[in-house]
Amino acid sequence: MCIFVCVYVHICVCLCVYLCVCLCVYLCVFMCMFVCVFMCIFVCVYVYVCVCVYVYICVCLCVYLCVFMCIFVCVYVYVCVYVYVYICVCLCVYLCVFMCMFVCMFMCIFVCVYVYVCVCLCVYLCVFMCIFVCVYLCVCLCIFVCVFVYICVCVCVCVCVYLCVCLCIFVCVFVYICVCLCIFVCVFVYICVCVCVYLCVCLCIFVCVFVYICVCVCVYLCVFMCMFVCVFAAGGNGQIITGNHESYLICADSAEVADAWVTAIRRVVHEVRQQENSVCVCVRVLQVYTLYVS
Repeated sequence: MCIFVCVYVHICVCLCVYLCVCLCVYLCVFMCMFVCVFMCIFVCVYVYVCVCVYVYICVCLCVYLCVFMCIFVCVYVYVCVYVYVYICVCLCVYLCVFMCMFVCMFMCIFVCVYVYVCVCLCVYLCVFMCIFVCVYLCVCLCIFVCVFVYICVCVCVCVCVYLCVCLCIFVCVFVYICVCLCIFVCVFVYICVCVCVYLCVCLCIFVCVFVYICVCVCVYLCVFMCMFVCVFAAGGNGQIITGNHESYLICADSAEVADAWVTAIRRVVHEVRQQENSVCVCVRVLQVYTLYVS
């Protein structure tokens, strides 16, 4: 019975402890979830409220600005129109008053002058004419000065605008000329380089051709000098006249060819000297040259 009671008490205590622990855990989890949900809801509500307030403030500012601008524009237009109308009315009134005063004054002066002229026409006529001329000249001078000032201002503005336009055109033309000049210089340099290269090539070709022609001429001269080693011509009295040179140069490829040349030339000269009539041996020498060259 004691054991049963102890076990029963132990079980009850364990159950109570387990229930308390579970309850605490559940309460903690519930509180955490509640706090998280509450924070999320609070953050969302705060963000929503901030966005709404910001949008409301922006919309209100835009509306207020628009209304203010409209009111300002209306007031400005109204003030401008009112001022313009007021100025026009004042000018009209002032002009009418001035014209009336001027007409009245003129009529009074005219009547007085007329009466005064009737009294003493000769003296006061001159005075009146002088006064009238002075007033007219003053008015004309004022009008002329105003017109002159207006014309000067217009001319200055036109001249400034024209000078600015001319300066812009001049700058554009100058830039275009500089670009064209640069392009022309580049093209000219390229053409000069091409011409120089072409002239150098032509000069080299000409020098080579000239050297080749000189060499060929020298070779042909040497050959012809060797061909015509001995020339005889008929004199006026039938005597044989030999060449003016005592020795001649023979150009040959080797010593054997030179010896053959000398032998052939001596044989031809000997045969010609044995003949009675003197003839030119150029043909025979040419035949000998052709024979040994071939």
